[in-house]
Amino acid sequence: MPKEKKNGRPSIWSEALEDEICRRIAAGRSVLSVSKDDDMPSDFTIWKWMNERESFSLKYARAIEARAMAHADEISDLTRRVVLGEVPPDVARVALDGLKWTASRLLPKVYGDRQSVDVAVTHTHQLHLDALKRLNESAKALPVGDVIEGEVISVSE
Repeated sequence: MPKEKKNGRPSIWSEALEDEICRRIAAGRSVLSVSKDDDMPSDFTIWKWMNERESFSLKYARAIEARAMAHADEISDLTRRVVLGEVPPDVARVALDGLKWTASRLLPKVYGDRQSVDVAVTHTHQLHLDALKRLNESAKALPVGDVIEGEVISVSE
C-alpha cells in the first residue's frame, strides 16, 4: 500500500533560507508574496519561525525597513517614468498612493506624515522638586483664575 502524501511544502529551517526570505522582503515583497514561491515555506511557517527565533525576527525588522526604502525608490522611479511619458499619470497616481501608504506604515519615523518627539526627563535636583511642590500647593489654595507669584531660584552646580 503506497504512503499517503503530506499536504504542503516541507519547512526545513536554515539560516540561508532565513536570509533569502529577508532578502526578498527587503526587495519590496511581502511575506505572503514570498511564501507563494515554490522554493519558500508557507507564510504560516515564516511567521512561526519569526516567533520562535529572535535572530530571524531582528533580520525581518531590518528587512521591513529596507522594504520601505525600496518603496520610496520605486516612487522616485515611477515619478520619473511619468515625466518621461512612459506611464499615464492617472495609473501612476494609484500606484504612488499605494507605495506611499505602505512606506509610511512600514517606516513611519522616516516616511510617515506625522512627526512626534519623544522626550525623557530625569530629575536629579531636589531644589527643583521642592519648588514645584510649593507651587503646586499654592495653586491648590487659590480660587480659579488667580495668578501664582513665582519664586526666583538660583541654582549653582
